[in-house]
Amino acid sequence: MTYSSGPNVYPGRGMEGAHEELEVTELEFDVVRTEIKATLYHVGVREREIRELMEIIDMFRGEVVADKHRDESWVAP
Repeated sequence: MTYSSGPNVYPGRGMEGAHEELEVTELEFDVVRTEIKATLYHVGVREREIRELMEIIDMFRGEVVADKHRDESWVAP
């Protein structure tokens, strides 16, 4: 199967800038992450693709979670 995509240009703000005012906590990040994962599972997305997307989402944790709420010892529930 071949996929085509648009240009690799995003004119909007970066992840950090877009989430800065929200002051997202580690728990809030994990709640949203869990909802995304559950929804993908519910609609029948294959496990491999879910894992791949979760890895991508996890890469953005440091840019989404506010500095004052960042906890390097945090372990997702």
